Amino acid sequence: MEVVDFIDYSENAIKVEKLLAELKNLLLNRRFQEAVELCPLLSTEVRLLNNSIKIAHENNEQYQLVVQQSQNISTVST
Repeated sequence: MEVVDFIDYSENAIKVEKLLAELKNLLLNRRFQEAVELCPLLSTEVRLLNNSIKIAHENNEQYQLVVQQSQNISTVST
């Protein structure tokens, strides 16, 4: 049976949340230059999160396929 790797996207999500909170605080304190400098890092973290979610989605589809195939084999053999 094929082994499906687990991709943990939560670490990326937490980083994005923290950076968004930091960005919000910078904007509220009118520290616009620092906010502008933070945006490329935030953008990178969002891209990493997006890729992690895509991989998790693909792995979930593969897992469902493996489960379906094993159920089909069980049905055929009984």
